[in-house]
Amino acid sequence: AQESFARFMMEDGTIALSNEAKDNFTQEEGYYMSAVQNVLSGKDKYDATYTMDGNFNYLATVLMTPSVALLGNSVFALRLPAFVATCLLIAFAFLLVKELTKREDLAFYFSLVLMVGGLATTVGRLGAPYVMVASAIVASAYFMYRFFAHGISNKDMLGGAMNIFASGLFAAVAVAMDVTAVLPVAGVAVIYAFALRKQK
Repeated sequence: AQESFARFMMEDGTIALSNEAKDNFTQEEGYYMSAVQNVLSGKDKYDATYTMDGNFNYLATVLMTPSVALLGNSVFALRLPAFVATCLLIAFAFLLVKELTKREDLAFYFSLVLMVGGLATTVGRLGAPYVMVASAIVASAYFMYRFFAHGISNKDMLGGAMNIFASGLFAAVAVAMDVTAVLPVAGVAVIYAFALRKQK
């Protein structure tokens, strides 16, 4: 993987993919791997021209850095954070549907469809932060709906407050990674407004 990555990143600012490198890194993953290397080295070590979504910012790269720092410049290391985020996405989707429907079987089937359907949308893009943003948005929606459904009672003020805090934290992480996440986060804010009205 080290050799393939070195051959993937060319010093003259262009991209020349060998057959071996194509099997290891997509162009998008090459961009994020180079960005991670810049974080680890503290300087612009790699520079090239890429065609991809430019919405993701520095936080997304930082969240992908620890696994590369620990496991090296490998496809596995680059894709591990997205894999963990996918597991969290499925888990929070299960909890959200369960909270909405009060039925574990529907929540399980929805999670199963999400898991299988997600393969078609994420394979080949695992080395990018897309699913990390999605998992943060779903987590934010889950905790905010819990606040809407249960509110804040005198018996469990801490639990209600933690739902608001967790929802806000995940929403902030999502927006910090991708500013376009402000659109679904606005939907979470609407739930918060209805929850406050219900609380009164």
